[in-house]
Amino acid sequence: MEENGLRMHRLKLKLMQQDVADRVGIPLLSYQRYESGSRSPRVKTAMRIAKALNTNVYEIWKDF
Repeated sequence: MEENGLRMHRLKLKLMQQDVADRVGIPLLSYQRYESGSRSPRVKTAMRIAKALNTNVYEIWKDF
């Protein structure tokens, strides 16, 4: 599994995984899979996640 920058951005904001999932409107399990890298979100979902984390898609996935 390939990690991404989701965890780092989430922790900077002192949010729990459930907080991000709620902000984005997705199930917790889906968010956990995105954060662990076992699944990749669709573009629209990735954009909503980035917005919830006060960043952009490039910043989350640029090194991954």
